[in-house]
Amino acid sequence: MNLHLAAALDGAGGHPAAWRAQGARPDLPLTAGYWAGLVKEAEQGLLDFVTFEGGLEPGGPGRSDGPGRVHGRLDASLIAARVAPLTSRIGLIPVTDAISAEHVALEIATLDRISRGRAGWHPKVSLLPGEAAAVVDHVRRLWDGPPNGHPPVTAPAYDVEPYEFAARACDVVYVTPRDWLDTTVIVDQVRAAEKAAGRTGPRLKVFADLVVFLDRHPGVAAGRKARLDDLDGAEFTSEALVYTGTPTGLVGLILDWRSAGLDGFRLRPGVLPHDLSAITRGLVPELRARGVFRHRYAAASLRGRLGLPCPDGHDGDPPRPSRPYRRRWTMP
Repeated sequence: MNLHLAAALDGAGGHPAAWRAQGARPDLPLTAGYWAGLVKEAEQGLLDFVTFEGGLEPGGPGRSDGPGRVHGRLDASLIAARVAPLTSRIGLIPVTDAISAEHVALEIATLDRISRGRAGWHPKVSLLPGEAAAVVDHVRRLWDGPPNGHPPVTAPAYDVEPYEFAARACDVVYVTPRDWLDTTVIVDQVRAAEKAAGRTGPRLKVFADLVVFLDRHPGVAAGRKARLDDLDGAEFTSEALVYTGTPTGLVGLILDWRSAGLDGFRLRPGVLPHDLSAITRGLVPELRARGVFRHRYAAASLRGRLGLPCPDGHDGDPPRPSRPYRRRWTMP
């Protein structure tokens, strides 16, 4: 079975000082051409899908706040809609708030139509797991005819409680192991959450999140990150493992963790477009040489590529009415 591979696209990159990397222009992430170029590069590498972070924020391009940081970003759904006609096979998954189920359902269904079945949804909610699952179910009930049937729903899960939400409501879950043993523990916890939730459909696709700084020589990648850390005034850390090294070294890690039960990986380039190009032009050929990654796209829809059957639809019950929700945990 081929490995699944995705990329998380966020501003100038995953490092908060990525906009200060050599050759970077902090104004570019507020242009459509920038995002089109990134997604076309990911599609050239035959990645399964890309995710787009966040909603519309005012200010300069980039993200985060404080001295020496840039502000603002384009709306993730609008980015996805803009690049959809410019691409043909890669999946497009925006991160969006789930405040209005009706609005989200229409937004994602529209993206699915214009992309011909390549849309997905990454809900951002701050709710109890059961309540968050009810929100997703409400949205699913409003999808009555996109090309996918239902666009795949993905979410990060960094602890047992979010695993419960993913088991109830999602198709793909992003986890953050630190090593092979941690991967086995997390995969077992996800499968236990599926069993506890009484999940009857396809098993969750479990992807590991990794932040990556890639170069042909490991010292170069580490040096790039160190310079950005110095510019930012603090060492960059993440809930996901931060990998600095070569594509060859990353292949070894990917194959090792995959043996622990993972279905795929979502890679977060530390600096864009540099580390995305290193994924598509360095990592992907090495994975192909090992016989674990595709040479061409097969299924046209995102559901098909992920091996998810098209749902027959819900049981016809009307959408559940919305109600006040009690905040407890946040999906980043």
